[in-house]
Order: sequence, then C-alpha cells, then structure tokens
Amino acid sequence: MASLFDTETRQQMLARVSQITPDSQRTFGSMTPGEMICHMKDVVEIGLGEKPVTRDMPLGLIVGLGPVRSYVINKLAWPKGKLASPANQMETAPGDFTADVESFKTLLNRFCERGPSGEFGTHALFGKMDGKLWGALMTKHLEHHLGQFGV
Repeated sequence: MASLFDTETRQQMLARVSQITPDSQRTFGSMTPGEMICHMKDVVEIGLGEKPVTRDMPLGLIVGLGPVRSYVINKLAWPKGKLASPANQMETAPGDFTADVESFKTLLNRFCERGPSGEFGTHALFGKMDGKLWGALMTKHLEHHLGQFGV
C-alpha cells in the first residue's frame, strides 16, 4: 500500500490537490471542493492528535480489531458516496479556498514529518494506530477524495 510517508507519493498527492479549484466538479458524493479540503484538514488534525474524536461504537469495536482494520485500510475498496461513520463528518467550515488548501498542505506536511514511527491520534473507527497504518489510511482517504473530483 502506498503511503504519504514516501516523498514521491506525498509530492504527487500535493500536486493533485493543487489541481482542485473551487469550481471543480465532483463525480460522486455531495461535498463541494471547499468542503472536501476542510474535511481532509479535519482528518489530518485527528491523525496529528490535535482534534479529539469520540470512538464510534459499536462499529469501532469490530472495525478496530487488528486484522479487520488492516483489511479495511489496505485491501477493501471504499464505496463512493456516503461516509461510513458520522464521526468522520466535516467540522471545519470552508473559508477562503486558497487559504484552506494551503492550510491543508501545511497540516499534511506536518503529519508526514512525523514519519511512520511517530505518535499519532486515535481514529473514531480504527482506534489507536501506528504510523504505518495512519500513513496508509491517509493515502487511501486522500486518493478517495481526489478521485471524487477527477484529479
């Protein structure tokens, strides 16, 4: 599984984020480009441990089990459209699009600077995870939303 901790993967993802504009058309889901960027900012802040979450129970008990969690993150194709967990809903309201994108990039780079051996926050569904799983999850999540806007 690709990881944002790989410099080339991170650079490719950041370049793709730069292709999104306020007028980008989504291919699925209901988020606007600004909402998606803010949603990703929120998720990175959760990964950094800067935005606390409440565990999503009882689903979190099942999905948080090691083998299930690894399968969902590394193997399972994610559905297009509705989010799996209400705990993953966007909290940050979009503001200036360019400023939100730059803020997201800064947060993502901070996340990546920790590396796979760094300390990370608790995920609402998956619970406490090591950096390797967080890197894979963030990559898959960002890939999902970039695909949502065709980039």
